Amino acid sequence: MPKARVLIVRTAGTNCDQETRYAFELAGAAVSLVHTKKLLAAPALLKDHHVFVIPGGFTYGDDIAAGRVLANELRTLMQEELIGHVRRGGLVLGVCNGFQVLVKTGLLPGFSIVGTAPDDIAGGAEHARKPAGKGRDAGLPGQPLSQVATLMFNDSNRYEDRWVYLKVCAGKSEFINREDAEIVYLPVAHGEGKFVPL
Repeated sequence: MPKARVLIVRTAGTNCDQETRYAFELAGAAVSLVHTKKLLAAPALLKDHHVFVIPGGFTYGDDIAAGRVLANELRTLMQEELIGHVRRGGLVLGVCNGFQVLVKTGLLPGFSIVGTAPDDIAGGAEHARKPAGKGRDAGLPGQPLSQVATLMFNDSNRYEDRWVYLKVCAGKSEFINREDAEIVYLPVAHGEGKFVPL
């Protein structure tokens, strides 16, 4: 069986790219650690990989909002490659700030494209673009990805840093096997972790 090929993107403010690389290498993957400048200049690099990973940290200092600047770069400069990667069955993983980036690109939740059901997209069907619903980014030429949720400041109004229990949902993740555990114990650390549908 060939090794899974993983592309981990790094940029100003990422801070766990080496740990993420190490974890994938322990799992037997071949890992490429690529700076955003290189990836955005040659987005076709993504075609050579099975998994696209955005690690944690504070990309670009989270100056506008957590993950917003990197999300805008990805959506503006390589959305076709991201959509193609998902349609080919490629996996996408966002760790901490990387999850915030994926939500703000519109790749999560459920890889939303304006006027298109997530199940239809996964099947690779062609769809006409429709006007966006209330609160969604869309309708702009060349911008089929639609942000349908965001992450806001925590209700506690402070940075949260603790371990939490999460229930594993069968068939929902390629990264967690339900046979291994019903409940997983994971760390959370964020200032903007409140999930809000738009």
